[in-house]
Amino acid sequence: MTETVRFSKLGKEDLLLNPRNGTMEVTLSDGRVALISAVDIAYLLSDAVAKANLPAAGIAGRLQRVTDDVGGLWMDQGTSWFSLGGEIVNVQDAPFNVHPNRTAAQNSVGLLAALATGKSVYVPPGTYSYDTVLPIVANGQQLFGAGQGLTTLTYTGTGFGITLGTATEVRLLRVAHLYLAGNNRSTGGIQLGPNAIVSGATVENCRISGFTATGAAAIVLRGTVGANLHHLFLEGNRSGIIDTTAAVTTTTRCRSVWIQGSTDKGIYLRRAQGFWFSQGIVEGSAAEAIKLDAVTSSIDQVAITDSWFENNNTSSGTYTMEVTGAGAGVASLNVTIRGGRWEVNAGKAHVYCDQAADVVIERIWTIGDAAPVTITVNAARVLVLYHPGVNQATLSNLSTTSQIHQMQHRGLDPEVYQFSGKLQVDKNLYTVVWTDYSATTTVTGFSVFTTKVVYYKRVGRLVFVWYAIRGTSNATTFTFTLPITPKSLYSYGHRMPVYGEDAGSALASPAALEWNNTTTVTLYGNLAAAAWTGSGVKASIGSFVYEADGD
Repeated sequence: MTETVRFSKLGKEDLLLNPRNGTMEVTLSDGRVALISAVDIAYLLSDAVAKANLPAAGIAGRLQRVTDDVGGLWMDQGTSWFSLGGEIVNVQDAPFNVHPNRTAAQNSVGLLAALATGKSVYVPPGTYSYDTVLPIVANGQQLFGAGQGLTTLTYTGTGFGITLGTATEVRLLRVAHLYLAGNNRSTGGIQLGPNAIVSGATVENCRISGFTATGAAAIVLRGTVGANLHHLFLEGNRSGIIDTTAAVTTTTRCRSVWIQGSTDKGIYLRRAQGFWFSQGIVEGSAAEAIKLDAVTSSIDQVAITDSWFENNNTSSGTYTMEVTGAGAGVASLNVTIRGGRWEVNAGKAHVYCDQAADVVIERIWTIGDAAPVTITVNAARVLVLYHPGVNQATLSNLSTTSQIHQMQHRGLDPEVYQFSGKLQVDKNLYTVVWTDYSATTTVTGFSVFTTKVVYYKRVGRLVFVWYAIRGTSNATTFTFTLPITPKSLYSYGHRMPVYGEDAGSALASPAALEWNNTTTVTLYGNLAAAAWTGSGVKASIGSFVYEADGD
């Protein structure tokens, strides 16, 4: 049902409209038209009551707003009331009474009481001071505000401002839409932990600043699984994101995180297993923008992609990014640094790798730095991929135990690289499988085949071919075609001995196979290019290798 009603003011009498299904076009007094639903009308017009004061159930579809520690919009099912939007606590409602004009101690009591209900907690616009750690510990519980520019929590205590998790298994905790302001005495902003039984925790659309004590950080990861950090502004903290050595943190995803003005490091990881940082910014860090430092166990599977690093290393004189380990089996493994922009990072070396393996550095763009890309390697295995003429890395190899390989993009194909340097293969080099070309090749000189098999395999520029062709001859010639054109240097032809049969008998001397810079292979009755018999059984079996033309 849709109807247009003109309001001079909203009053209880308007509830008589009661559009239980569909929506209404409401023309306001200034001429604007708003589309609202029954739920909107009920929420705006109904009197708020405590849950205990809800009328007896019995009128199905009736709506009522509840304001005490339960909160939200409730519907009469005919036999009982239930919450439409989940049970949400508003901290300004009684009995919590959290308000901007109350003291930190008073607000702390109210915030703790609201969280203790196990329900999600809403903090309306305003600036609220508090002085105790806020624990979020119930499955699915959230602490959220009206937006990082509207809701501010000012922490004056000495521990963490907010913690997600407890000693028992808990899932899907969330902090969102607020500004958390710290001080120079507190341990950190938000801790996700304390161990691996905290999974799926999310911090998003928040600003966190002012946590500057030694060892503090805006976000501290302590053994969580599947944490999500999205759309964050971490400004003016000791560090932006760190993990602890107390537990292994696994599968952390960071997207659109801006870390600015850290007085130590931007990101500092020591036991991470699976950490993705994409489309982020790290700028103005006094020390490294990112440091991976495997201390007690190896760091593994870290990807830094499509991010911007600017004006880091402002005071430490180290590197923009360090990938290191303690050695003796403790290393930083499987690290990918791909894409992004590195700008004016204090003229320091960009990447330092030590006790690291399988580090891939690809397509780093630098602006305003003395060297395009500077990579220092010690006891590490590193692969550097770059485009021709753009950002080719300047390498400093400090140790004979290092393995550095550079590969350059060829042309516009992002999957084709040119390898420079020595390649040492200590074990089997596995290549692509053989490709069956039998049905595609064109064979001449036969009326019927008993065997027609042609296989090939390409490894780099080399093409390996194996064939076996036998059948009834109907011509004095014998040819078949190749899948890939040989290099032009074969224009004068290349002839080699192969096995042959003519007129039903094996040849006493080898037959000849010849190819040039076309895809046609010609076979002869002997190395002197004798013709074949135009009848009877004719056959040849052999294998050869040639260099492909082009790239």
